[in-house]
Amino acid sequence: MDGIKLAQIILSELLDGGDGFAKYFKPPRYMMDFPSIKELADSEGVSKQTITRRFKGGPYGSYINFKRQARVELAKQLLSDGMLVGDVSILCGYSDKSSLVREFNKIFGMTPKQYLYFNDN
Repeated sequence: MDGIKLAQIILSELLDGGDGFAKYFKPPRYMMDFPSIKELADSEGVSKQTITRRFKGGPYGSYINFKRQARVELAKQLLSDGMLVGDVSILCGYSDKSSLVREFNKIFGMTPKQYLYFNDN
């Protein structure tokens, strides 16, 4: 599934007021496939402000927060598949390995390797 299709499904769920869109949540294989807010707005035929308002009312509060969560979910998946942290950081759109480690520490209170250890056992 490409990033625009994913974002459209989630946007549709947000508009329906449903909170069960997690069942549709499959991050794109790489973050560079994720649409910008302008691309998403153009594909929906609405303004960027409309997209911003729609995400503001949803569980993530903003498209940026949604993309941040998607990056972490994708990173968890790739790390579980055995990829190295440095490679995962690049594929998930982080500027470097340290940025991914910081994000994991902020969200989970542990490094990616620690997260895998405690969640794979």
